[in-house]
Amino acid sequence: MGLRENITDISGGNSGIITIVGGKFTQRVEQGTDGATSRVRTKGKNEGKEVWELYFPALAGMLMNVEITESNFGGCDGTITLKDFKTGETFSIQTSADNGKFTDFLKCLPNIDTSKEVVLEMHPKKNGKVDSNGNPITDLKVVQGGRVVQNYYQEWDNQAQQYNCINGMPDWAKTPKGWNHDDQDYFLWEKCNEFFQNYEPPTGDPDFGIDADGVKEIPPDEAPPFPADVSEKEDSDDSIPF
Repeated sequence: MGLRENITDISGGNSGIITIVGGKFTQRVEQGTDGATSRVRTKGKNEGKEVWELYFPALAGMLMNVEITESNFGGCDGTITLKDFKTGETFSIQTSADNGKFTDFLKCLPNIDTSKEVVLEMHPKKNGKVDSNGNPITDLKVVQGGRVVQNYYQEWDNQAQQYNCINGMPDWAKTPKGWNHDDQDYFLWEKCNEFFQNYEPPTGDPDFGIDADGVKEIPPDEAPPFPADVSEKEDSDDSIPF
C-alpha cells in the first residue's frame, strides 16, 4: 500500500520523514501504531534500541524539492520532498546523498515532468538477491503516467549488458582500492542544484491519479537493470539520530 493511503491516519512519530530500510520506504512511528512493525537497530549510537516502523512499496506526490546538504555525521544527506495535494501531506525521503537509490533518482531528474505526479516504487531485483538480513534487494523506479522515467545520464548497452554514461556524466574511476564514484556523485549533485536553483514548485494536484495501491506493473523492456554495484548495497538508517 502506498503512503497516500496511510499517512493521514498516523499520529505521532516522525510523520513527515521517510527513510529507506531493508529496500523499503520506512516511516518511524510510535509503538502501538496500527500496522507498525518493531525492529532493533543494529548500528550507530542507538544500537540495540527498539523502533516501530511502517513500510511502503511506493510513494506518490508532486515534486517540491530535492536538496543535498552536509551531514552532521560526515558526508552529505539527500532529501526528496513530495506533496500529496489530495491530502495536503508533505513528506521528505531522507538518505545519504551517495546512496544508489538517491543517485538513481537524480539520473532521471531531467526527464521528470514536474507538472505531473511522481511515483517512486521499490521493485525486488529480478535475480532474487537478498541482503544479510534476508530482505530482497530492490531497485528504485521513477514512474509517471504508468511509464518508467528513463535515465537521462546513462543508456543501456544490451550487447555489453552495461550502462554507458552520456550527457556529460563521468564514469566510475578504478582505483587500487576498487571502484570510486565520487566524481559521478558530485556531477549529479551539481546538476540537481542547478535544476532547483530557480525551480517553482507546483501549486495543485495533477489531472491524473495512480493505481489504488500506488504500484504499477513496469514492462521489462522499459526498465533495464541497474548496475549491480550501485543498487545491491544494504539500506539502513541506523546512523540517523532519531
